[in-house]
Amino acid sequence: MLTQDSKARPGSKPAAAAAKPAAKQGPGSAAKPAPKPAPRAASKPAPGPAHKPAQPPSAKAAAKPGQAAAKAGGYGAQQQAQSPAGKPIHAQGATLINNRPEREQGKPAGQDASKEKPRAPGSFLVNGQPFASLAEVHDWLMAAQPADPQIVIQATPGSQVDVSAQTTWHYYKPNQKIILDGQGAAVTGLQNGRPSMGYFLSYRPAIGQQNTAETPAAANLEVRNLSIRGFEAGGIEISPQILAGKQNEWDGGLQAFVSDAMIDNVNFQDLGNAKTARKDRVWNNLRFGAAGVMMRGVQDSTVQNCSFEGLTNGEMTYNNTDDKGNATSESKGGNHLFHAVYLRDSSSKNVVQNNTFDTVGGDPVRVSNASNDNTIQGNKAHNTGQNGLVSNWFNSAKGEKDSSGTMVRDNTLGRTHAEGGSHAGAAKGAGKGAAKGADKSKAKQLAAYTRKESKGKQAAVSNTAV
Repeated sequence: MLTQDSKARPGSKPAAAAAKPAAKQGPGSAAKPAPKPAPRAASKPAPGPAHKPAQPPSAKAAAKPGQAAAKAGGYGAQQQAQSPAGKPIHAQGATLINNRPEREQGKPAGQDASKEKPRAPGSFLVNGQPFASLAEVHDWLMAAQPADPQIVIQATPGSQVDVSAQTTWHYYKPNQKIILDGQGAAVTGLQNGRPSMGYFLSYRPAIGQQNTAETPAAANLEVRNLSIRGFEAGGIEISPQILAGKQNEWDGGLQAFVSDAMIDNVNFQDLGNAKTARKDRVWNNLRFGAAGVMMRGVQDSTVQNCSFEGLTNGEMTYNNTDDKGNATSESKGGNHLFHAVYLRDSSSKNVVQNNTFDTVGGDPVRVSNASNDNTIQGNKAHNTGQNGLVSNWFNSAKGEKDSSGTMVRDNTLGRTHAEGGSHAGAAKGAGKGAAKGADKSKAKQLAAYTRKESKGKQAAVSNTAV
């Protein structure tokens, strides 16, 4: 389900901005006599007049975007600190307004699967008819071809629906909307503690004819009130095709475009290959997590009121082969970054709002390859990101284009995920557990927006990926 351009790329770190004062003494400080605590005011900026707002610490970088790139491994990071006046900062490809660092490093409220009571087994229902899986619903629709203007698929309220494989959805009618209402149910792909391959739902509607970004077909999809867990690639992928079939697999964003999809109040949790058997975490097999929500060629759509928690990958290997494809050796391949929302291949004019991101190995939101004029607002991030709340990445050597017009406003920015160690420490831990390998001192204030252009083929390296 993933393309080769999803391979890892050399590591890079954004320029740090507005980091909070350290809560602990540095190494070796315990051996010295405890100094007299300094007054609180000493660790804060000098107070100014009450009527004068504090200047953002990154104003200089924002005024000249891209200058920090050399120091940040190619990433030009721009950070919006607290700005009572809400004055915009213009970065290359984005506008940043009133994005604030979180006041406390506390875990945002969300669902905790480990503390939930056991759920009763459930199923999906359409007009009262039960189906064991979403794939069964799809096959029934393909055969029955109902003419209803809406098909409402409901899960048993509060139940758990066990799913053992990805559902690839091709069924499509231009004037018929598919609504998947979980009614508080949870779907899980975990089988004996191992995640299922692929996404829970790979929505690849066969729209029937080529179109453009200016004339997209209706996506006819709404997913709401559901919890998704235990899938390797992610939660939901939306990538339209002209016709169903392998030959049209990557039409999304090239020859097929859809608009007006809605993902509302969905909990994405414990996704990625961190629990996949070590021998199966191989780059060549594309067995890794890519995104909680992946969109290709998707316009004017919304991801809102969702939570993304525990989206991480484990350390991978790469099987080296000779010219005939025979395995010759094995090398370490690092970790593939797992983004929460990935808007790529001309996915433009979308809104990502009022979501929470916690313990996400990659960035909360990534835009890529001509995905323009997206709005990222009202979100809260904690223990996430290699680069920024929003990262803009494209590979010009492969013909990909820069993305522009991104609006990043009114978000709360936490620390980078090195703080929690759930992903960054995996390379150090060498598969022995990310938490043990974490280096909390490397956590930095998450930037609001970063931009990276790659100009060549990237090799798999430790702990970074696209």
